[in-house]
Amino acid sequence: MVLLSGCNASMTDQSSVTREGLYEIVFDLGEVQCPTRWEISEDGITIINADERIQVSEYHLFGDSASFVLPVFGTTVDFHFTAQDSLRGFFRNQFRKGDYKVAFAGHKSKKLTDFQKEPNIQSTYDVTIDKNEDAYKAIGILNSRNNRVTGTFLTETGDYRFLEGKKTSEDEYYLSCFDGSHLFYFSAAMEGDSISGKFYSGNHWNTTWNAVKDESISLIDPDSLTYLNRGETSIQFMGVDLNKDTTEFNSMDFNQVSIIQVLGTWCPNCMDETRYYSQLVTKYGDQLNIIGLAFERPSDLATQLENIALYQKELNVDYPIYLSGSASKSEASDMFSELNGISSFPTTLYIDKKGMVRKIHTGFYGPSTGDYYTDYVKETEAFLDGLISE
Repeated sequence: MVLLSGCNASMTDQSSVTREGLYEIVFDLGEVQCPTRWEISEDGITIINADERIQVSEYHLFGDSASFVLPVFGTTVDFHFTAQDSLRGFFRNQFRKGDYKVAFAGHKSKKLTDFQKEPNIQSTYDVTIDKNEDAYKAIGILNSRNNRVTGTFLTETGDYRFLEGKKTSEDEYYLSCFDGSHLFYFSAAMEGDSISGKFYSGNHWNTTWNAVKDESISLIDPDSLTYLNRGETSIQFMGVDLNKDTTEFNSMDFNQVSIIQVLGTWCPNCMDETRYYSQLVTKYGDQLNIIGLAFERPSDLATQLENIALYQKELNVDYPIYLSGSASKSEASDMFSELNGISSFPTTLYIDKKGMVRKIHTGFYGPSTGDYYTDYVKETEAFLDGLISE
């Protein structure tokens, strides 16, 4: 639905019909231009990242100008049509310091041919994302169909979600995405089985990356990164509900299989995990107790709780999410003093019927990771079935 101001034209009027269609949107990151795709129709705006579709069902249209708030993350986009087939505007992330904005321009584009019908070449890479002493390892999954490239990167604490791009020459290509929180761009130059390039996150950060083809590459088991300190078996924590009431929890009081989800509403991997946990609620019903603990961006209490309420509404979350602190790993670690620390949002603790912590999973590999996600779902539900049957 389009929200109108005054007597401005609706999307079904002739003045607006010509604006409908597929647009190539290019964000200006300074050193590089980051392409993404939007579909504008009378039903709203759809942001396209490979197989992902982010539906913006409402936006404001003021003559030739428009604005919308991105779902889940609450960031904003403002733009104006400069002609029937083009537009310009800014993406703003008000949760970053200062007046953070990224300019973009767009023009109508032809619909892509169905490249899914093309033969797929999938390769796995041993990746190093390098920021000097902060270098970290990743698994790169890249799919090539004709001149289109899709894929993602898996790190020890999560994945880079749905990336999409195309070859710009025989040996060069790019990958990019825009999901309302992340604005990513990866350049890539291939030489045999090796890749080198640069990784840009918005217009505020960039580093180099390199990769070598390796079908057997693996990372540290995400079930081993976070663990109980010696002598600990259960956990205690607290949270503030949407009515501003504080509740203290002790896992020994649960008396049923439980999942404790440590998350942030600002975190895309947490969003993917929350969608999956909502499926678990449907599957297991009263046999499973899920509690979300949100660590939110610094703000006043009312705004933090409003963000949680919006998150639950946007994702149709059918389990409680409490506010437990600010978006800080050290603050989350202080909350869970029984653990060696919280190194990632999200982190999940699995509790048995006796209140004992039976497993801790760090990070989340979502739907963009293909077989990794499928295997995770199978293993998680087999583990829960075991706990429930005890």
